[in-house]
Amino acid sequence: MTASLPELFTVRSDAEWSAINSSVRVEMLVFMLTVGPCSIRELASLMNRPADGLYHHMRKLVSAGIVRDVDVRSVGTQTETIYQTVAKDITIERNIGRKRTRDRSIRLFRTMMQHALRVVEAAIETQRAVLEGSKQNFRLNWQVSWLDDRQLAEIKEHQAAISGILQQGMQQRQGQLIAHLTYMVPVVRTREAPSPQDPESKT
Repeated sequence: MTASLPELFTVRSDAEWSAINSSVRVEMLVFMLTVGPCSIRELASLMNRPADGLYHHMRKLVSAGIVRDVDVRSVGTQTETIYQTVAKDITIERNIGRKRTRDRSIRLFRTMMQHALRVVEAAIETQRAVLEGSKQNFRLNWQVSWLDDRQLAEIKEHQAAISGILQQGMQQRQGQLIAHLTYMVPVVRTREAPSPQDPESKT
């Protein structure tokens, strides 16, 4: 089924943006893009979530046209629907010259950061987070640096390699279910100092 899919689907409409503005639905899409066609039962097992909590979210993704039902199969005496993303990869509209796109992007990022906070709080409160030693599974790394184009490209290469490891882990499903969030963004100050290369800064 996957071979006939378009390479990319871009989220543009109000309904599509509304559908992805949910941490659960984003997580569902991440898994589905990696494992391919699956049932809600299979998806729930991969995500380590109860299946009954995913049906509403799947209906939202299908209604928005981001996911489609592609098959029905028998499981014991019952049947289950098989779902698949409408493309091999899904991205958001990236023209931030439009205010609507800026607003939508900020809302989505805020949703994901709030979800990240809940994941961290739960891991610490339940003492599943290990902060040191050979079994460390929790790390917070906040760094700010001056980077040129070559260094930016190098970081993106490393991030792509990490993404490959994460995708492999979703397919193998061994060890722990680990959340990994990265973001890279220009730092914009309300007031900025003169650049070190600015001749005026040396006078």
